[in-house]
Amino acid sequence: MRTRIVPVALATAALLAVAACSSSSSSTGGSTASSASASTTAGTSTQAPLTVVTLSFSNPPQQVGTTGPSISGYIPDLLKAAAKIMNRQLTWVPLDFATGITSVEAGKYDIEMFINGNATRYQTFDVASLYIDRFGLVALASEKLNITKPSQLCGLSIGYVIGGSYAAGIQKFSSDCTSSGKPAIKSVVLATNAATTLALKSGRINLQVQDTGVAAIQQKTDPTLVPQSMTFYPTLSGIGVKKGSPLAQEFVNAFNQLIKNGTYAQILSQYDVSGVAVTQSALDPPPLNSLTYSN
Repeated sequence: MRTRIVPVALATAALLAVAACSSSSSSTGGSTASSASASTTAGTSTQAPLTVVTLSFSNPPQQVGTTGPSISGYIPDLLKAAAKIMNRQLTWVPLDFATGITSVEAGKYDIEMFINGNATRYQTFDVASLYIDRFGLVALASEKLNITKPSQLCGLSIGYVIGGSYAAGIQKFSSDCTSSGKPAIKSVVLATNAATTLALKSGRINLQVQDTGVAAIQQKTDPTLVPQSMTFYPTLSGIGVKKGSPLAQEFVNAFNQLIKNGTYAQILSQYDVSGVAVTQSALDPPPLNSLTYSN
């Protein structure tokens, strides 16, 4: 399909739902969790485990499960492999996205597992880049929509999770609509990805913002949901730690070892997401030109 690049304004990162943990001190970059829902895997070090904030429910192929040794998905699997190189253990802490962000910023936990690399995040996080993320739109098959460009969004309602990095972009699309004399886009902001999908299925919204990889898996399990061809907000994403923590560079080094020895490509291939691969991990890399959409 032919790709067109058009300027669009977009912003910061995003996703999902609920869980809770308490904490105790950590020797590096934050403090460790002490909770019935947190479980430790990887590595054999006697150092305190690193606490990793996960999504509060499965979000395949990025994350399958929420905690414990059985948590998988390409991002947890890459973290486990890196932790072995670093000889560190990991404790998985499921939280809603907004709480996870503020908790890692405050040093309560060590690692936020889903961070987009951009100027806003770099103010409070150091990011070890790990993959290229893209977002798209999902509609009900019964609606027979075929969204290929932002102008087709005018007058429609779009649902997304609070804190989503794409929010400013949706607002910019809406502003472009009204500037050209068309109806504005109605944004419906919800607490979780599951709640947004429910809103789509109930007819409350016309479209749901979704990570493109997640949308592809979603369609396989539920053919009533159809990803649209328009995608937007390509971004270098990875794991985030509190600004100034030495953990970020340690993970960059470990990720690059995984890339060099082939483990990185093997894990991505296992989840059929080789298209998100980067050639190297970097610390706070320059953001991609996220002011684009394509179809």
